[in-house]
Amino acid sequence: MIFKSYLLENNIEQILELNMFLFYGENEGLKNEFRNKLKIKNKIIFSQEDLINNEELLLNEIYNKSLFENQKIIIIDNAD
Repeated sequence: MIFKSYLLENNIEQILELNMFLFYGENEGLKNEFRNKLKIKNKIIFSQEDLINNEELLLNEIYNKSLFENQKIIIIDNAD
């Protein structure tokens, strides 16, 4: 689903209920603001280079289940 930036800013809770979403663009300030609004403790950040060097890294993190967390956010930075 595609959201305009103003809808994203006002409805972050609704968007986080989706299983998967893509947030991209050239506005670095808005992307950083969105990351800061994510208040979930279990937030994992990868860079594109890390995932290229180790292809299993992302899959391992997706399939890794935590006993204490029921929601996980995976952020991939600098994806070209």
